[in-house]
Amino acid sequence: NIPVICAAKRPEAIHVIHQRAQQLNSPCLDLGLDFTCELTLSAPHNTTHYNFQIEDTLLENIMLTLLGDHQAENLATALSMLKVALPVDFQRLTKLTENKLFFAEMKIPLRIEIVQHNPTIIVDAAHNPLSIRILLSTIKQSFPGQKLHLIFGCSKDKDITAMLSTILPSVDNLILTQYTTNPRNLPHDQLQKICYELSSRKYPNFSQPTAAYNHALKQAQNFDIICITGSFFLAAEIRAWI
Repeated sequence: NIPVICAAKRPEAIHVIHQRAQQLNSPCLDLGLDFTCELTLSAPHNTTHYNFQIEDTLLENIMLTLLGDHQAENLATALSMLKVALPVDFQRLTKLTENKLFFAEMKIPLRIEIVQHNPTIIVDAAHNPLSIRILLSTIKQSFPGQKLHLIFGCSKDKDITAMLSTILPSVDNLILTQYTTNPRNLPHDQLQKICYELSSRKYPNFSQPTAAYNHALKQAQNFDIICITGSFFLAAEIRAWI
């Protein structure tokens, strides 16, 4: 009878979760039905404001600096879990959110994390086709009209072709590299070969991620975006160096 908090979006996943919850006589609370988040304002300096409806509780005009609607959905899911599991603590939290800036300082390292400005430097640990699509969509939505320089390196066992098929038409400047902290890395020259098979173009590629980062800095203007992604290892390695 333990409640299930469901933030799944794919119908087949929702069906399986609901079916299992029914077998266990567990009530199921769903994103978009029992708990929701609604964008109310996109403000300067990459801040957003949302209304959160958690069953019968409305939290209005909450500011977030985490980029992307998916982060607001994650927060709505966490709030729903808190209300079910710890209702007293949830009530305390609703009082704290009368300060609309309560969540504004919340940060998640390597999740579309802005670490520098002029140019804007983003480190993100996206390492599969879905997370790459979400990353690029969020950057496009949050930084419309700004040139995107993307530094990419990944592990050997990932769906590299699918990730690059999304990246290649979506960025202004692609720079290839490899992380140096783990033997699972895909060598930069092999990554170059895959890119050439997909696009018939050769891209700048570097064996050292710091060299790739310095190359991007030389190419970028203050208004541009530099994003480092493709692997937790790569994002963490460059983030520690910046």
